[in-house]
Amino acid sequence: MNATGYPFLMLLTAVALSNLILMNSGSIDQVCKDSVQATITQFPDEKFAPADLAVSVNILDRPNMTWQSGNYGGEIAYYPASVVKLFWLAFLAHQVEIGKVKMTEEDQRAARDMIVDSNNDATGAVVNLSTGALPGPELKGKEYDAWLAKRMQANRWYESLGYKGINVLNRTYNEGPYGREAQAIGRPAKNRNSLTANATCRLMSEIALGKIVGKDKCNWMLGLLKREIPVDNPKADDQSINFIGGILASNTVLHSKAGWTSDANHDVAYLKMPDGREVVIAVFTIKPNNEKILQALAKNVLSNLGYPVRG
Repeated sequence: MNATGYPFLMLLTAVALSNLILMNSGSIDQVCKDSVQATITQFPDEKFAPADLAVSVNILDRPNMTWQSGNYGGEIAYYPASVVKLFWLAFLAHQVEIGKVKMTEEDQRAARDMIVDSNNDATGAVVNLSTGALPGPELKGKEYDAWLAKRMQANRWYESLGYKGINVLNRTYNEGPYGREAQAIGRPAKNRNSLTANATCRLMSEIALGKIVGKDKCNWMLGLLKREIPVDNPKADDQSINFIGGILASNTVLHSKAGWTSDANHDVAYLKMPDGREVVIAVFTIKPNNEKILQALAKNVLSNLGYPVRG
């Protein structure tokens, strides 16, 4: 389904549309549900189950520092791949803000490479810095418990803020964990990272509004998350071209963090539209690894909410 499925929305001015949605979150839920169904219909050969796709949307209300939300499958926990790096970035910013971490230029480089390039080695450096739970050989008894308590700091912080259904225990790996990090994940990997679209959308919204930590630290994070979009810059990176950035209309401002594996594509994006409206969208897709599916779902949702997209 595209925007023509909601003709009444297309008759409204941009401002009136925004106000309508802010008064009726149920309409956002319905758009998300219809957009998921439309995406499943677009890709019949993939034989999607409904839980293979999830989307969460927050329409930002900057004057009131809040948002109106809607979702489909937003509470389902998925393996997040590199989207978890957004959560480690925010936790690092928190640790710096409360004085537990003092960042050097090398630490700044690691944070930048973790987000901009999605570098897994850089992520390990950030996790080590922000928790003090260093990798190494297996541990036993109280030594292991003490190490795990350090590594669990990020989870405890997000829980204290009311985040639900998430696990950000682990860093990301090129080949896999070993030693005490393998102990933490377990065999089978019962303690793998997991995120919901709703939690991911919330975190990006709180960064965009300067709420998750102080405004200066949020602006620092936004600087790392900023990406060019291909319609405006042929040098846009893969996390833009192959994800939500690839369907955005000219002059849309994009901040995002994507994640992908052999059987998943996820993205969370904070968008400032050419007319100034602001929206955050998180899209999780599994089975198969096909960026066209993620882009189709994002396009369906955004166009059905009255936002400009390409094609």
